[in-house]
Amino acid sequence: MVFTMEVKTGIKRILTILITSAILSLLATSFIVNAVFAQTGMDIPVTVSWSDRSDTTRPSSVTLRLMNGNTTVSTLTLTSANLDPSDSNKWVGVFDNVPYNANYTIVEDSVSDYSITSNNLSPSISAVTILESTRNTSTYTNTNTTHNLGDVNFIVFRSGDNYYVWTLDSYPTGVKRTELTSAVRSMIGNNNATIGSYENGLPANISMNYWFLGGVLTDISGSEGNVSIRHTGGIFGGSISDVYYGNLVPGTTDGVSFENVKTIPTYNLTVHHLQEDESTPFSADVVTTHNEGDTYTASPISDPNYTSELKIGQATGIINQDTEVTYVYHPKFHNVTYQFTGSVQPPNASSLLPATATYDDGDTVTVAPEPTATGYRFLGWQMNGQSISGTFTMPSQNVTIAGSWERYNGTFAPIINKTIANPQNAYRFGDTVDFLITVSNPEAYPISNVEIEEQLIGAKFIAHNDYVVNATNETKATISTIPAGGAITLYVEYDIITNNTEILTNTARLTSASADNYYFLDTTQDYIASTSFNVQSWQDVPVLTGVNTNSITLYYILSAIGAVGVLGGCYSLSKQ
Repeated sequence: MVFTMEVKTGIKRILTILITSAILSLLATSFIVNAVFAQTGMDIPVTVSWSDRSDTTRPSSVTLRLMNGNTTVSTLTLTSANLDPSDSNKWVGVFDNVPYNANYTIVEDSVSDYSITSNNLSPSISAVTILESTRNTSTYTNTNTTHNLGDVNFIVFRSGDNYYVWTLDSYPTGVKRTELTSAVRSMIGNNNATIGSYENGLPANISMNYWFLGGVLTDISGSEGNVSIRHTGGIFGGSISDVYYGNLVPGTTDGVSFENVKTIPTYNLTVHHLQEDESTPFSADVVTTHNEGDTYTASPISDPNYTSELKIGQATGIINQDTEVTYVYHPKFHNVTYQFTGSVQPPNASSLLPATATYDDGDTVTVAPEPTATGYRFLGWQMNGQSISGTFTMPSQNVTIAGSWERYNGTFAPIINKTIANPQNAYRFGDTVDFLITVSNPEAYPISNVEIEEQLIGAKFIAHNDYVVNATNETKATISTIPAGGAITLYVEYDIITNNTEILTNTARLTSASADNYYFLDTTQDYIASTSFNVQSWQDVPVLTGVNTNSITLYYILSAIGAVGVLGGCYSLSKQ
């Protein structure tokens, strides 16, 4: 196929366009990919801007959190070490290389005595983010303070690093201002002091509002010979720290001077924050300085887990001396803690302790179940030395519940039997009933210190080598040892001392026993043995059958028998 020159030129043009488009497409794709990858990480600079003029209540640190919804992505803590070299009232930092996200927000952990009044909490992806935290320290400023200064014609205020001057006469500009500046610096003893502002009043009547850069609104009012000032804390938290006042003496070429210079006294307000024991600090003391006559407010620390009690002083008042206020903090919630006491405890005792639980005052608390451990027996829970189980009402203090253990391998149960050694149908006055009490040990180990007690009044054990009779109470006996699978017989006798017809029951009881190797008597059983017997009165003995029991007839019969006996005896004697 043969192409003309025009066709060839057109084909070249088309190929050039296609190749150029492909290259541009590749470059665009590469740019987009690189842009996407570039946005996978980002830096968010942050500035905390303080407006408290280096107030001493400034915290040691501020913690900021970068949030994605409710999830903390990164945490940034700023301190005075992060000071902006160009501004002593700014701390700066960076959320460094955090994942790209256009939906971040920034929150700040609460700071005692401060609150945010201006901020930008939503980071912008395309611009540096500045977090402006403006703090309110009005708690520590002078509020509604009025001082009657009397007959004065100058007042000098200090707020922060600046001095502010009011005079009755006109000294705002020119040579007089220079003279006054020199005089003020000499009076305060600071040749480098910054005079922030000058104002002057009218000779006969003074009425003005004075707005200081430090945030203190001051009213100066009165008439000639009677000047007063009132100053309040401004919204930015500034405060007046010193006030000089008196009389200004105009000078000539030597400048001006002051006479009768006075200052408003200052006093410390100390607020103590103590725990419930009233000695351990709950928080550090807060000490602030106030001018005499200031109205102060001493506020407690707000904590959702505690209630505060004003223990000493007043929450608000007028400063006219060093003042102390004490708050005591009581936990709203108290702990119930369990512990094991004693030297005998299972090897895994710590894992058997119930977890500490927290309760509000007045809650119903259920005591934890008693733990178990192989080879040990739990002896029960105690609170304040008293056994406790079930439930109790939570007091307004922490509670400790203690438990103890003993070694334990199981229980044993002896067998006790009782029989009569000399049985008969009935026993009469003067007879003795002999009993046999047999105690058997069915266990494969010996038992010892087996104590037996007779319950029938008048019954007593007979001494024997196999046991010991109590020396002061013969109704008790102790068997020192019964071998494994063996038995011991005890001997008891009871004398009939009654002439009544009745049925008596003799009961013997096994009261205690012990064994080695941490075996214990099974106390859920009663170890008793009983037997009964008849007692018959002599009046109940049967008489001869057919004989008239009439007393007179019986008397003659017996008399006749007696006479025959006597005669027979005489005859025998005569024969000899």
